Amino acid sequence: MTLKTAFIPCAGKGTRMGEIGKALPKPLWPFFEKSLLEGIYLYLQEKGLENFFVNSHHQATVMEGFIKERALPIEILFEKDLLGSGGAVHNLKKEKPFLKEVLVHNSDIFFESNKDYLNSLESMSLLCIKVKANSSYNSLNIRKDELISIEPPRSENYITFSGISKIDLQTLEYTEGRSDFFKGVFSLGQKPKCYINEEGEYWDLGTLDLYYKSCWELFLNKDSLLGKNLEKVGVIDLNKMEKNSYATKQLGVLNFSHRKLADRYPEGSIILDEQRGYVIKPQQISLAYQKFPRELAE
Repeated sequence: MTLKTAFIPCAGKGTRMGEIGKALPKPLWPFFEKSLLEGIYLYLQEKGLENFFVNSHHQATVMEGFIKERALPIEILFEKDLLGSGGAVHNLKKEKPFLKEVLVHNSDIFFESNKDYLNSLESMSLLCIKVKANSSYNSLNIRKDELISIEPPRSENYITFSGISKIDLQTLEYTEGRSDFFKGVFSLGQKPKCYINEEGEYWDLGTLDLYYKSCWELFLNKDSLLGKNLEKVGVIDLNKMEKNSYATKQLGVLNFSHRKLADRYPEGSIILDEQRGYVIKPQQISLAYQKFPRELAE
């Protein structure tokens, strides 16, 4: 069965995104010409998906207003009480009992590959990827394509969960209330299926540091698989690409605000919304990620 429906979890509180995350839901963070949510929507639409659902909780009225203003064909499931990553999937089953196979795609990651990984996923399976040693992600203990256990990061390159999965809502036994993804949906006792893709590009924007890093690296790698696809669907405008900046003549600044900048900013800054003061400067970022454009390019 060809996947046609996507669920993009968007109800989180944005606690990993610093002060800006308290006011602006992570899925609505500017991402070049669009928001993260729009970027994922357009990206998946290009891959053939047609029906889109999100959940909302944190800044729900802001989320709803944004989707309405942009006329995005995305249906929102509001959660009065935060249901967690597992409970959100069960709530989708409850509210939309006619749905069958659904792609669950985190709202803060992109994965691109030359392989058709979306339609390679079996029903009730996880897309797993290889990451570098000592990354911040949990490692997966996998035997014969089945998930046995979730373990701490490893000192050598290892396999982790990408944040993308394929779920058959018809076979999922409904459970009320809050639950974790790996308890409420993919129980380890059931040995979930894992599809491992070691060749693709993984772009994580899930924390303030990683958002900063991924935006700069994508800017510097516009010819990457993801860069080319995002340019194709209108997320990146090559006409706004300067040698060391985006949508501004200021050296080493990414301007995502869609306005001419009124102030000057230090090299390495990302401007989300100048009027609201949503600006990321290098000193807000962990030292390990404080790489200016010229340093990243080396």
